[in-house]
Amino acid sequence: MTEKVTLYIPCFNAGRYLSLSLKAVFDQSYPIDEVLLIDDGSTDDTLVIASRFPVRVISHGGNRGLAAARNTAFKEARNEFVAALDADCVAGKDWLAELMKMFKDETIVGTGGRLVEKYAVTLADQWRALHMPQRWGEKVLEDPPFLFGCNTVMKRSVVVAAGAYDERFRRNYEDADLSGRLLESGHRLIYSPVAQAVHLRKDTVCTVLASFWQWHHFNNCNKIKSSKHRLCAYFNMAVHRAPGFFISDLRAGRYRMLLMDILVFIYLPWLDIKDHFMRGTST
Repeated sequence: MTEKVTLYIPCFNAGRYLSLSLKAVFDQSYPIDEVLLIDDGSTDDTLVIASRFPVRVISHGGNRGLAAARNTAFKEARNEFVAALDADCVAGKDWLAELMKMFKDETIVGTGGRLVEKYAVTLADQWRALHMPQRWGEKVLEDPPFLFGCNTVMKRSVVVAAGAYDERFRRNYEDADLSGRLLESGHRLIYSPVAQAVHLRKDTVCTVLASFWQWHHFNNCNKIKSSKHRLCAYFNMAVHRAPGFFISDLRAGRYRMLLMDILVFIYLPWLDIKDHFMRGTST
C-alpha cells in the first residue's frame, strides 16, 4: 500500500527558483496527495508563480522565519508523512520514492536525501560546495548527526510530539535541533544519497560567509544568555574552524580557496562583534 504524502515548500521571496522547484514536484514518480506552499511574507512574485500550480498556499502575512514556516506545514498537513523541499531545490524524479523506501519499520521517523550543488564556478559557490555540503556521503547512513531540512520526509505525529521546530531558529539550524531531539528520544533517522535534489543557490563572498556564520555561530550560541559568554563562544569557533579549512585546502592544493579561508578568520569575528553589540551587554 502506498502511503499518502503531504509535501510542502517554505517560501520567502522565492520567485527566482520556485517555478523549477514546483515543476519537479509535480513530476515525481511517487504520488503526492497534497502540496502546500508556506508563504513567509514574500514581497516578490512568489504568490504569482504559485498560482500557476495546483498548490494550497498558506500565508503568514509577515516574515516569521524558517522554523515557523515548517511548523505551519506540519500543523496544516492532512497526512502522517510530510515531505519538505526548499524553494531553491529541484528534486530528481525518484527523489520522494527513494525517501519513502527508507521507512522500513515503525522505528524510522525521518528520512533525508543528498543535495548536489548546481553552481560551483565562482569562488563563493565553490567554497560553499566544499565546506558547507548538505549531504552525508555516498552511502546510506543510519542515524546521521542530523537530516538537512531542505529535502526530507518526516512523520507528522512524531515531530508534533517532539515539540516541532524551535522558532528561535529563523534562518537555519532548525533541522539539526529537531533531529538531535528525535535521536535523543530513541527515534531513528535515515540518510539516503540516492534520493537526490539539486541546489540552485548562487552566493557572493559576503552571503556565503554570512550563512556560514549564522549556522556555526548565531544558532549554536543562541541559547547562551550571557552576552560575554556568547562572544567568547563565537571567537572560539572562528579561531578553531578557519585554520582547519586553510590547512586542509593548502594540503589538497586548493589554493583558490585559501582567500576565503582567510576571510573566515577576519569576517566572522567582525560579525561576532556586530551581533554582540546589537544584542546588548546584558548578562
